[in-house]
Amino acid sequence: MSIGFSINEVMSGYDNVLRPFVFNVTWGIMNIKDLFRKGPMKFNLEGSVLFKGNTVPCKGHLIIDYFDTHTITYIFSFHHPLCGKLMYVGEKVNIKPWNLLVSHTTCFGTVTQHKDDALISRTLAFFKFRTIPKFLTSFRLRWR
Repeated sequence: MSIGFSINEVMSGYDNVLRPFVFNVTWGIMNIKDLFRKGPMKFNLEGSVLFKGNTVPCKGHLIIDYFDTHTITYIFSFHHPLCGKLMYVGEKVNIKPWNLLVSHTTCFGTVTQHKDDALISRTLAFFKFRTIPKFLTSFRLRWR
């Protein structure tokens, strides 16, 4: 038997032409022992993304690397009805103990075509402080 966890996170902002951009994802890990391996922590994620006026499912992973690159990276793909299969890569950067309020709440991202990496849009999304209670209460232990 293994124990894991999941938690729901919402990041909202806009793209480079000021259209709303939101991702609402649940991320976690199946076996909590994996958190104690050396190197970056990788979590599966899935949920939905609002992009160019459409909310569609997304799936990918989250990489937390506090010690080497000082980043949190969200990587997921989704299928947009007008643009086809797209890839999102967003990063929370320069994570240091003295700037956690900014570095953990601001995510710089790009949306590209999945087939050829052509840039579709740049995004800026924020974790809003008022969502902290909902974020914390979404934490769930998972037994397998």
